[in-house]
Amino acid sequence: MEFSGTDEKIKCIDCSQEFLFTVNDQQFFKDKGFTAPKRCKACRQAKKEERAGNPNNAPAAQVQSYSEPWQDEQRGGGRGKKKHARGRR
Repeated sequence: MEFSGTDEKIKCIDCSQEFLFTVNDQQFFKDKGFTAPKRCKACRQAKKEERAGNPNNAPAAQVQSYSEPWQDEQRGGGRGKKKHARGRR
């Protein structure tokens, strides 16, 4: 979105409500190198709180499905046992 010299109404991508993107906000975003907001203030706050509850900022499905490499080996996947270059002594 190109920043203009007038206040703009933007439709929130989460709740579909319109919110005002003021000239002062536009200048702040431009100065910081940010793009125009996509969410209203309430939805931005809700999104921040959602991320704060998830320390890796990953979707819940990814957090629950994470497995350690050794767990894959126990299931028959993985690389198997390592062979040492020198052999056993």
